Amino acid sequence: MQQTDKVWWCIAALSGAVMVILGAYAAHGLAARTTEAMVSAVETGVRYQAWHTLALMVVLVWRQVQPLTGQRWVLALWSLGVVCFQARFT
Repeated sequence: MQQTDKVWWCIAALSGAVMVILGAYAAHGLAARTTEAMVSAVETGVRYQAWHTLALMVVLVWRQVQPLTGQRWVLALWSLGVVCFQARFT
């Protein structure tokens, strides 16, 4: 495994941890502080982040079997999309 892949695995793990934290907050603490529409939007965002985190991990496993240069672009763009989407809610 390349050193850059270890960094990508850490990014995927961090994305998963943020997903769990935001999901727990949306399920247990957010409803008392905001509208139902906002809770629904956060839950949708968490669901999208879950799928993107899973996709990052699939590409990382694929890279271990068959590394291609375009896979780094996929990882970078998916990660950027997750960060931009999360920044929208902060």
